[in-house]
Amino acid sequence: MKFLKQILITGRGRPAALFILLWSLTMNVLTELPPMWSSLPTPWNWIPQYFGAPFASSRNLLFDGYQKKFPRESLSQPVTIVAIDEKSLQAFGQWPWPRYRLAELIEAIAEYRPAAVGLDVYMPEPDQTSPSQVAKGLKSEHQALAKQLLRLPSNETVLAESFMRVPTVLSAAGFEQPAFTTSTGMRTWPVELFGAEELPHFARRFEHVLASLPELQSAASGQAMVSVDLENGLVRHIPLAPMATPNCPTYGRSNCPRQDGTIMTFPGQWRCGRRLP
Repeated sequence: MKFLKQILITGRGRPAALFILLWSLTMNVLTELPPMWSSLPTPWNWIPQYFGAPFASSRNLLFDGYQKKFPRESLSQPVTIVAIDEKSLQAFGQWPWPRYRLAELIEAIAEYRPAAVGLDVYMPEPDQTSPSQVAKGLKSEHQALAKQLLRLPSNETVLAESFMRVPTVLSAAGFEQPAFTTSTGMRTWPVELFGAEELPHFARRFEHVLASLPELQSAASGQAMVSVDLENGLVRHIPLAPMATPNCPTYGRSNCPRQDGTIMTFPGQWRCGRRLP
């Protein structure tokens, strides 16, 4: 205690105050380095990792306070959310709805001439209400009915036809570990890089994806990742071009490209090319 007291009173506390100020500035800078910069070598990277968390948390609290005190004013509404609420569930039944009903919803939205329709749902398995799936569950005495059902198009076919008529973007989720319905690839628009040979090292990487059925993927205008990393329950960073198989944009960026189809990222730019087979 005497040593600490001596430090605080030396030079009327100015050296101690200067040290605290420099330490705070250093931690603040090290915890906010641009992602394109190389990480600090070990053991220097331990300093911001273990001592810089309070500074990052303080910045987030200050930013959140500004957002509550001075919220952004919405000057336009380029995106319209078509929500399936309780009233809709009471009228059309519980979720998930048959995919022919989703097709009807997309056709109804198309009457308003949207630039694109984004579906924030995954459809990795066949619709169990499809005629062919219903036919499989019929007993032997209903084989005549089963044959008639097998002549009808599947709900996936009906939905795919709507995708081909209306520009639609499907959602896909990225996974770091394989799961029951994940795969290592999906049909989408490949990324063509300009100004770099590959995406930067800090790009978010997903080795596995949860996507819809191939029939729906091939009919849609594109697909996009909806996976984000939460920070204390909040989304503070959204990757524009996560590394998947193949690389593809995130959901908001896929629905809102520039007019020439190019999306700007570091260190150059990338453009959606022809769809993969």
